[in-house]
Amino acid sequence: MKVMMIQERSPEALFTVYGPQGDMLYTVRGQYLGLHGVFGLMDQNGQEKASIRRFGSDCLGYYRVSLANGREFSLMKRFIGHRPALQLQGLLWHVRGDTVTRSFDVADQSGQVLMTHGFTVHNGRTAYGMTLPDEEDKALCCLCIAVIIDLSTGRMAPAPLAGGQL
Repeated sequence: MKVMMIQERSPEALFTVYGPQGDMLYTVRGQYLGLHGVFGLMDQNGQEKASIRRFGSDCLGYYRVSLANGREFSLMKRFIGHRPALQLQGLLWHVRGDTVTRSFDVADQSGQVLMTHGFTVHNGRTAYGMTLPDEEDKALCCLCIAVIIDLSTGRMAPAPLAGGQL
């Protein structure tokens, strides 16, 4: 399924995820609280589908994800030089590509791509185009990975090309 995740400019929502027909599927709510943070992936009915807890900073952070169905996994992020290194635990998946420019995908252990993710601009706002698996459990895991990467690199937005064109 193709979705678009748009970065919001309100204190109530950090991101909104829209489906292929423009229907709102999820919102991401939460806040940074010093060296930790709490974020929730809410469906269109306001039900929490996943929670994300962050411990540490953007440069060295540990994220714990809990889906509403009980599935859990974690993501460790640390910078090596000027590039982030990501390590997933609890999923036999890996992130490939460039997370700084937000051009990356998530693949399983066989190399099958589960999610693609790319930076774009939608109506003058920062947005991310993604393809997600049809299976809800995998789609939620992929969305949470994208949220973690986009939240933690949000202060390092891609620079516009010469002439201000993206």
